[in-house]
Amino acid sequence: MNDKLKIVAFVCENHAMSAIRAASTAGESLPESIRIIEVPCTGRIETPQLLDAIGDGADAVAVIGCLEENCYHDVGSMLARGRVNRIKDIMKDISLEPERIEMINSASVSGAMLMMKLRQFESRVAAMPVLVLKEAIK
Repeated sequence: MNDKLKIVAFVCENHAMSAIRAASTAGESLPESIRIIEVPCTGRIETPQLLDAIGDGADAVAVIGCLEENCYHDVGSMLARGRVNRIKDIMKDISLEPERIEMINSASVSGAMLMMKLRQFESRVAAMPVLVLKEAIK
């Protein structure tokens, strides 16, 4: 992948982080472009935090939470999904690819599946044109 690619991942410290640890234990590594910000619950992430990540130079943002039906904090993943969907709408309004932000849900025992989803997300982002905001920040 492009070594200049930067994806910020806000990761729930519960099931999602457990999935990443399980994948690591099984010998899988996180894509190099992904920088993790561990959060107590994805439901606590506010819209400005997600937008700021892009404004600060990230090519994309992933929000990785528990499965919605098995959220450690009951509704955290649903709240996060709503915020991600709102940001997708904002991005469309300002002519940015809404695919640059992704909500990914994971069970703690699904590390390999999570890594596969992250690699797919990274590939989709790498195929996109350079983010205009990123060029303006240089």
